[in-house]
Amino acid sequence: MKTNAHTSKHRSKLYRAKWVILSFLLAYQANLSFARQSDLDILIRDHLSDARAQGYPTSMKELYKLYKRPPAGKNAADLYLQAFEHFPKHSKRTEQEKETERLLPYFGDVEVIAGEYMDQKTLERIWQYLRVNRDALALLHRAASRTQCRYPIESEDNSLSMSHFGGIRHSVNLLNLESMYYTNRQQLNLAIRSLRSSFALANSLKNEPLLISWLVYTACAAFNISVLNDILNLPNSLSKENLIVLADAVSRVDYDSAFQRAMIGEYAHAIDQLLIHLNKKEQLLYLEFLQDFHKIIKLPLPDRVRIAEQKHDPNFFFKFNENMCESAMQSIRYSIIIFAKHEATRRLAVTSLAVEQYRCDRHKLPDSLNELVPEYLKAVPSDPYDGKDLRYKKLKKGYVVYSIGRDRKDNNGTMENADGISGVPGTDIAFTVAR
Repeated sequence: MKTNAHTSKHRSKLYRAKWVILSFLLAYQANLSFARQSDLDILIRDHLSDARAQGYPTSMKELYKLYKRPPAGKNAADLYLQAFEHFPKHSKRTEQEKETERLLPYFGDVEVIAGEYMDQKTLERIWQYLRVNRDALALLHRAASRTQCRYPIESEDNSLSMSHFGGIRHSVNLLNLESMYYTNRQQLNLAIRSLRSSFALANSLKNEPLLISWLVYTACAAFNISVLNDILNLPNSLSKENLIVLADAVSRVDYDSAFQRAMIGEYAHAIDQLLIHLNKKEQLLYLEFLQDFHKIIKLPLPDRVRIAEQKHDPNFFFKFNENMCESAMQSIRYSIIIFAKHEATRRLAVTSLAVEQYRCDRHKLPDSLNELVPEYLKAVPSDPYDGKDLRYKKLKKGYVVYSIGRDRKDNNGTMENADGISGVPGTDIAFTVAR
């Protein structure tokens, strides 16, 4: 009995000792965790202070103060928004309206075939559609003459208003449809006016301070450039004046400064909206990423693309947002890859319009792009993927100007692989004029 009592007493002391040690470890871990949290808070505060010192807005409220509204009567957005009111909301379109658009190029199933004019029946449908939308088109052309634009992106609950994006995309389609209609009717001055207005509409987004606006901007401008390519492939006689107007419109597309501005806004938006969903460690990680990213986007374009491709996970979009912080970072990295492709296409369009001006003056194609300097180009534009001059090749009929694209290999201007797929290894980014 004595032995059992002694054993029981010993176990009780041992049990109490274990609890003391465990309590100490838990307290130590809690204090350590608290210290780590405090350290993270200090690092985050220091990061934001440093950002403010460099002039970056750290809240949407601060951003809106920098994002000024133009004076009354000068804001293109006021006219654009009036134009958008003429379009039926996507969810409220009648079956007849859907069927009408389905039979139109750019809106529906009808393809524009490179180098071929449209048939009479399609042109009649387009004309009827343009007549229905004549009031909206008049407003779009008026807005295009204004150089300042600011859309009302802030809303009462501090979220972002994106309702204008649908109207912009619809209007770009409409203006390009008008441009192609007049091109097919050989009313080239009117065709150029419509395409120039579509470029102006796309450029209405280039001062918007958010990444989503920039993505819509690049998509609209890229679509305009594809329509320009369609026009140049038709056997038209564009005048030198027409070509100069188009060259000016393309030169006003400025993806780079728009991207820099969008990332400043993205920084403020992340602090206001995204960070509240992340833990302290993820917050600091994301803020440091944005800080590093702002340094990366100031590098020459080939270096930017190389770094973005090294850090971008090609399977990202199949992860379905497993980690919000990682997903946000991957999205921003991927924007550089998109940027490089669109910037390459823009430079190809600028160069092709210079080739067309040379051909208009001399009635022949240049043997090399160097012949365009300095009369038509200040310098041959560089390829965003390797920094070298864009490539040029005369064809049996026409020519191709091209970038080597993401595989960094010269594929002789090949735009599609054997399966008809572009933008994959073995293909280039090209602007072809086959006439």
